[in-house]
Order: sequence, then structure tokens, then C-alpha cells
Amino acid sequence: MLRPYQNYLRPFQTRKKDKKKAALWLLAFGTLYAATEDLLQSHTTMLINGSLTPNQWGASVLATLQHSHAVAYSQGAQSLGGDVTPAEAQILLTGTMEIQAQFLSEFVEDLEIGDSRYQKTLDEIYPDIGTNEEIEARIKKGELAEPTPVEPGSNEYWSEKAINQRLDLYNERTRGTANWGAVDMLLPAEEIYWRLDNNENHCDTCPPRSKQVYVKGTLPAVPGDGNSECGVRCRCWLELQDGSIIQF
Repeated sequence: MLRPYQNYLRPFQTRKKDKKKAALWLLAFGTLYAATEDLLQSHTTMLINGSLTPNQWGASVLATLQHSHAVAYSQGAQSLGGDVTPAEAQILLTGTMEIQAQFLSEFVEDLEIGDSRYQKTLDEIYPDIGTNEEIEARIKKGELAEPTPVEPGSNEYWSEKAINQRLDLYNERTRGTANWGAVDMLLPAEEIYWRLDNNENHCDTCPPRSKQVYVKGTLPAVPGDGNSECGVRCRCWLELQDGSIIQF
């Protein structure tokens, strides 16, 4: 049973600014991110070699993401002294995962209908090599990796790179979940500042946010949750009134 929400919190006065501890939480999240990336790509490998249908692939991806979001939220909460287990986080993240499941169902549909972004001909996979005959000759020599046809005898091949590039966006979204995990542990009146990253070409969403002072009840988004024009790859961060940083 989910504990009363206030029991997750640790009083603000007991939290100390600790750069070393913050770096360790970043390392923990980086380990989670890398492990998730490896697992997601292994699902794609199984899709391409025929071990998984697109629907089975989608179910496997969703299960992986559900676990990763739960751990990411728990890590974010614990980085600010909160106490949320991954099992409890899964319940708190029901709405987030429903949205992710909807996005993923659209991805599965793209795979099933043969979207040209994910199914390509040999010359599209190797655009700078030459004719199909030249490509096939170099594949036979072992000079090029042999792509897997969508179906036996098909002239269309899975684009593993394109599938994994889109999957990477789903993994990136866990950064936003970790940032929300930290924000949710703040006291209602604690001031939050949106700090811009060092990129000179910012989107139109983030600079206006950097001119505001927020509390968690008014914060419209966190970096990495996809609610900025720059999307899940936003590299801004949050700073608290005591100088602590929230940056996953």
C-alpha cells in the first residue's frame, strides 16, 4: 500500500549542499541510463532477427521503460533526501507511463506498416558504396555488415540504427522523471530557478523560464521531461535557494 506522501519527505533543514553526493547520484543515474540503453537495443536485435514481433518488441520495451522510470524517480527523490522506493514510484508514475505507452504504440504501428524510416533498401542503408551488386559483393567479403531483411527474400531491410535512435529518446525521457523525483521532495515554498545550459542556440521555451522564480506548485516542467521546445534532450538544470542543483 502506498504510504502517505508526506512520509517520503525529509525536512528541508536537514538537507545539506553536498557536491560530492550530487555527483554520486549523477553517476548512479548514468549507470541506469547505460543499462537501459543496452537492454532496449537488445530488444531491437531480437525484433530484427525475428525472435520478437513488433507487438512483442513494444511490450518488452514498455516493461523496460516502466522499471527504468521507477528507478530514476527513486534516485531523484533520494538525491534530495527523500524516501521513495521504485515500487512506490511505479504507482506515482502511472500517468507518465500511460503517455509513454501511447507514444510507444505509435512506434509499433510505424514498424508494422513498414514506415520507410525503419525499413530501407540496401542502397539506402549504404548510400555511399555504389550499386546493390557492389554492396552485396562487399557484404560477402565481410567488409560490410549484412543487414537483416524484414521478411525472407525481401528487398527491404530493418534499419537498426534508425530504430535505436528513436528508442534513445524514450530513454532520455527518464532524465525528466529523475528531475521530477527530486522536485517532488521539495517543500511547497522552496524557491526554484531554471538555469540555462551553455548552448548558445536555446529553444524559445527555456529562456523565459530562466527569468522566473518558481516553487514546485508553479514549475511548468523540468529539464528532460519533454515539455520544452527542445524536447527530452534539454540540458538546462534547476537550482534551489540554498544553491543545491537538480541536474540529471
